[in-house]
Amino acid sequence: LVVAFTVADALFLLTRRIKHYLGIPSVIVAAVVLFHVVRACLGLDLAEARHLGLLLSPLQLSDWSHVGRFPYAEVRWDLVLFHAKDFVAMTIVVAISTLLNTTSLEVATEYEADADQELRALGTGNLLAGLAGGLVGNTSFNRSLLNIQAGARSPWAARTAALLVAATMLFAPGSVGLLPKPV
Repeated sequence: LVVAFTVADALFLLTRRIKHYLGIPSVIVAAVVLFHVVRACLGLDLAEARHLGLLLSPLQLSDWSHVGRFPYAEVRWDLVLFHAKDFVAMTIVVAISTLLNTTSLEVATEYEADADQELRALGTGNLLAGLAGGLVGNTSFNRSLLNIQAGARSPWAARTAALLVAATMLFAPGSVGLLPKPV
């Protein structure tokens, strides 16, 4: 808990004083290192920390369920059709919240955004996420504003994050098991 408050304070102070795009990732990496230093000082090995619920579970790509490995024969299509109205409602809610978030970001940054482009990108992203076995996504006002305030104003901030997540998933899935669970 002390580490969590230290990280929160560091992020709060850093985003107010330093406008560099590597500031926030540096604090996060430092927090993970600090967690493991404290863990080692307390005499906990990785297995024990994982048993205590302090670490995330490593990714198991063999458990990944995507469109290519989905058991379609087991699907209750009558239930899927019954819930079609829910899918439509979810789509409408996501579209409206995207437009609200986009407008809020325009007001907060005094920069005019392209709402059509935002909706197209979100729709494409959600289609690809669905095919890959992911969940519905949406724009995040808080994370977007935090990126902007930290100095990451180009689309490369999101692209870099996506590439890092994909590279971790494909080339080092076990490294996720070294990350502490969020508080």
